[in-house]
Amino acid sequence: EVLMEEGAEGDLFYILDQGNADIYVLNDEGKQVMVRECSPGDSFGELALMYNAARNATIKARTEISCWCMDRESFKYVILGGSIKKQKKYMGFLDSVKILDTMDKAEKMKLVDALIPRKVQLGTEIVRQGDGSSDMFYIVEQGAVEVFQTNREGKEELVN
Repeated sequence: EVLMEEGAEGDLFYILDQGNADIYVLNDEGKQVMVRECSPGDSFGELALMYNAARNATIKARTEISCWCMDRESFKYVILGGSIKKQKKYMGFLDSVKILDTMDKAEKMKLVDALIPRKVQLGTEIVRQGDGSSDMFYIVEQGAVEVFQTNREGKEELVN
């Protein structure tokens, strides 16, 4: 069964309760290609509701499924209401971050949507020099950090 069709108008947000579904998108040749498998707890359909856009994927039930659905108005009230509060909270803060000075408001809004708050206990090492596995960009919102750098003699020095 097809729950959502790529290109159709979006009217519902879905949360998969039971069963499995697959997400398909059209490739350059116009063929549907599966890009993700969904299991209970996964959600889909939010982009069309958030941006008043057509569906950007097709969702097909792979097994018998049970979903929770939310209509556009409820979604905007519940989900976007929290998003607006988050945007207001973080936009002023991001305006004070020097490295982000060249970004316009729309770019900062996208950044706000991608921010993942993380609390760190005193003394916790966040990232280590030379560790290529770090894939995060950190912005210190509250508190302070100490930055150490290994010098040419191999000793760690406080640089901030």
